[in-house]
Formats: sequence, C-alpha cells, structure tokens
Amino acid sequence: MVSKPDKSILDYKKDIFRAEVTKAAISLKVSIPVIKFWSHYENHFNKGERAHIHIEKGIICIAEQELEIMTEEDIRTTATHEVSHLHHLNHGPEFQYTQGNLELTNWERPSGTVGALPEGYIRQKEKDNTKSKPIKYKCNLCGKKVETKKCGYCEYYFCENHLRAKPAGLPKFTSTNPKDLAFMEEFHKEGGHPCIPFVTHWIKKEKKESERYGIALDKFLSKGKNIKTRDLSKSIHISMHENEDFTDPQDIDEEIPKYKDKKIKKSRKPIFWLFLIIGLMLLIFFVVKYNLFNNKLDNSESKEMSDIAFSEINNIRQENSINKLRYDFNSYNLAITIAEKFYLSNSYTISKSELISLSIKCSVDNPSLLSTKLENLTKSDFDLMVLGWTTKEIFTEKTFNNTFNEGALGCYKESCVLILH
Repeated sequence: MVSKPDKSILDYKKDIFRAEVTKAAISLKVSIPVIKFWSHYENHFNKGERAHIHIEKGIICIAEQELEIMTEEDIRTTATHEVSHLHHLNHGPEFQYTQGNLELTNWERPSGTVGALPEGYIRQKEKDNTKSKPIKYKCNLCGKKVETKKCGYCEYYFCENHLRAKPAGLPKFTSTNPKDLAFMEEFHKEGGHPCIPFVTHWIKKEKKESERYGIALDKFLSKGKNIKTRDLSKSIHISMHENEDFTDPQDIDEEIPKYKDKKIKKSRKPIFWLFLIIGLMLLIFFVVKYNLFNNKLDNSESKEMSDIAFSEINNIRQENSINKLRYDFNSYNLAITIAEKFYLSNSYTISKSELISLSIKCSVDNPSLLSTKLENLTKSDFDLMVLGWTTKEIFTEKTFNNTFNEGALGCYKESCVLILH
C-alpha cells in the first residue's frame, strides 16, 4: 500500500506526466492521449517496461511502481517517448529525431535559477580559436585505452574503428522500402558508432539522394517520349544522290560472274553437318549443365528480364569508365538460391556465415550482393531497379566498384539479387 506522504508525491508526479504528455501532443499537433495509471502490473507490462501506448485506442499505460522511482527528467523522457510513437511505430532515426525535438521543446529552466555565466566561462568563438589536441584516453564505445578522436556530431571521443558516425536506432528488417534498405545497409557495416545528432545529417543526405533519384527518373521517363524513329527511306534517298557514280544494283549483279563449281558445292556439305553436330553437342551440354546446377529453371525465374537488366548495369558501368562484368553461371545459381530464400522467408537479410556457406556450395569466391523486391515482373519495374542501383550512393559503392570482375543477376518471382565478385 502507498502511504499518505508517498501518495501525495505520486499524485504530484502524475500531474507532471499528464502535463508533459499534453505538451508533447500539442507540439506534434495530435490528439492528446488518455493516460491510465496501473496500481499493479497484472501481466499487462513486459519485464522491465515502464510504460507503453496503445496507438489504435490512443491510451498510454504507465505503472505506478515505476512512476514512484522516476525523476522529473525520467518522466519527461517517458512522456515524449510514448507520444512520439503516434508519428513513428519503430525506434528508427526519424523516431529519435522527433523525440529529441520534443524533449528540447518541452524543457524548462528549473525554478530559482538565473541566467548568469559561471566564472572562467569562455565564449564559443574563443574556444574555436584554441587548437584542440586529440585526447589519449579511451574509446566511448569499446572502452579501449588508445588515442581517440572527437566525433563532429556528438562530440564524444572514439578510436579509429568506431569514429565513423552511424544513425542511431534499429532498422526495419522486413521492409523493402529504399530508405529502410539504405539504413539497414549502414546498420550492418562494420565499425562506427550510433550517433543521435548524426540522424539530422542522415535525413538531409537521404532527401538529397531522393531528389537526385527523382531527377534521374524524370530524365529516364522523358527519354522514351522524345525518341524518334529514323526515316530510313529519306536516309537511303540522300545516300543515293550524294554519290554521283551510283550504279544500279541490277547492273552490279550482271557484272559479277556467277561461278558454278560442283566441287565447291560438294565440299560445303560436310562442313555444314560438322557445324550442325557441334551445335547440337553444345546445346546438349548447356541443357545438362543448366539442369544440374540450376534445378530446372521454371516460370518462377525471370531469366530473360534479369539478363537484360544485368546488361544494362554493364552498359552504365562502361559509360562511367568501369570494367564490364563477365556473366558467371555459378553467380547466377547463387543469386537464385538467395532470392528464393528471401522470397519464401519474406526477410531480405542474410547472415555472413550463411552467405559464405551458400557461396562455397555454388563455387563463388567472396561474393557481395544487392537485393530488392519488385512490385511486378514488368520491364518498367526492372528498369527502375537498375536506375536505383546505379544512381543512389548506398548502392553505387558496389555496382561501380572496379574490383568486381564477374557477377550475375537472378530473380525468383518478385525477389531479385545481384551477385558481384
């Protein structure tokens, strides 16, 4: 039971929580959620959970036991956290950015404080003029005592391996949205540190890339409208009259002697049959090889469309002065295997150990991959996939990499995987 003095403190904290939820909801321009205070858990809260929100009902539930031990700062953080879920379901970079803005907006100077500067205060400009030396202490992420450098966003110190800033939060692992895929790619990169202030820079960078993608898409769509078929009759007419010494084709045929040598005709027959036999042997060889290693290609694999898309990627690589990728059957087999796995599991992630295991089975050394899910199996969808892989920086790091010499593109239904090595 809660005693009377404790109950008055609890009521005070409830009022603070209500006020912070109201401020946060007004700042986000959403309806103010209903708050329900639970006197006991009753299997309603997960282990270690302070509060949660029912978005469909607009109700925030918070345990009184947790509220009793929370400070005013904890109450403000919990209130802004739950209200931020009305805009973002997951704890991605956009969620962190929204909650951070809410905390700054709702912050108030404690009563009884004045705006006087402390002794020894140095203005920011004077600080910037002083030369800052790298601090030899320890990395704020791994704790190693090595020479560290300061992050330009959060201003914490990290070792060389963890100095690179990464957006904070967890990605949407099952999403096929290009933004979520880019965030997931950054999340899986080795090294770096999660940096909340970096999220603002990340969002601006993604916005610029989406604008660049939109411009490239407009050019791509307008290019098809402006193509004019060449008038062959006019070109032939001009070429015929540019040369004054033009001779009628009938006259040329009459001038060429027609040799009729029976020996020559007889010698062509064995050559014809030889080429025919070699062609049949090659056809049988490729059919057998294809059935053994690709498990009898069926209608679920868009082989023709994927080959066209792969050749378009090669054309764009050559336009950017990058070597052309050689088509590799083993890489295609690996791409189809991974694409089928992605499609059946509805998850577009693969562990490093599983990738190594599959690449060994398919005889592919050190592969790197790109994956996406198409809306439909149409030419325009494949073109948009190629456009995204060759314009967005997160993908061009692989598609425009000079170290890759071989590869293949394979699609299992709407799931497509590009293998490079």
